[in-house]
Amino acid sequence: MVTTETEIEQMTRALEAGADEYVMKPFTEALTDKLRLLGLLS
Repeated sequence: MVTTETEIEQMTRALEAGADEYVMKPFTEALTDKLRLLGLLS
């Protein structure tokens, strides 16, 4: 899930509802890190 919501409560609700990941804007570096963890970037 990519969002502008930065509140911990929103993140918790999204993850409990089934989101696999939660990335907040600005997300350029965070998204790159997540893709590396998944092995999709080297």
